[in-house]
Amino acid sequence: ILDNVGYTSERILNATIQEPSCGDGAFLKRIVTLFIQEAKKSKLSEKQIKQKIEKQIIAFEIDTEEYHKCINNLNELVANDFKFKAAIDWNIINGDSLELYKDYIGCFDFIVGNPPYIRIHNLDKKTREIIKNDFQFAEGTIDIYITFFELGFRCLKPTGKLSYITPNSYLHNSSYEKFREFIKLKKGLVSLTDFKANKIFKGFSTYTAISTFDFSSKSKYFSYSEFDDNKIYAVNK
Repeated sequence: ILDNVGYTSERILNATIQEPSCGDGAFLKRIVTLFIQEAKKSKLSEKQIKQKIEKQIIAFEIDTEEYHKCINNLNELVANDFKFKAAIDWNIINGDSLELYKDYIGCFDFIVGNPPYIRIHNLDKKTREIIKNDFQFAEGTIDIYITFFELGFRCLKPTGKLSYITPNSYLHNSSYEKFREFIKLKKGLVSLTDFKANKIFKGFSTYTAISTFDFSSKSKYFSYSEFDDNKIYAVNK
């Protein structure tokens, strides 16, 4: 996913990145690792690296236990793998990104992640009201992940890129027709990997896809691939 958005070169040293639902930090550990590796190649000091990480890498996590796990995992990463002496004041917010994203409209070069998969009828009343009132793609029997696409799009810079792994239900379920029409109109989808009926996450029955968006591309076409026999294959369609 980070390769898909181009979070792989010295450009990331001046780029902002957000993860809207970071869990215990699986994505963030890789993001921070890539960032520090590039920073060291550019001969940045530990102080400079610390300041950039605190300013440019931002995440949200609503679950307090997962939030603390994430902080601990990141602290262990920089201390053990990179031997940092100074503690990093991580810009990770223990709160609901469905509300807090409004402070970050148009702020990010990259947005990545694995948004939560929860059917709308299993959400609390407050969250259902937020989704109903603030998100245009939330019609019918939807899953909360679709709202994370929308908040992500709002937080991107005009040339920003977003890539998520989510259920692939938006590709075919009638509840997501409005989202599909948006994609068709805005021409922002640049690549799609559909895992079809393969179950990627152990213990979960969800069928998933990786979707990458760049609304500055304005392309009529996107690359499409499928997963089979533990490999990703490009498909001409």
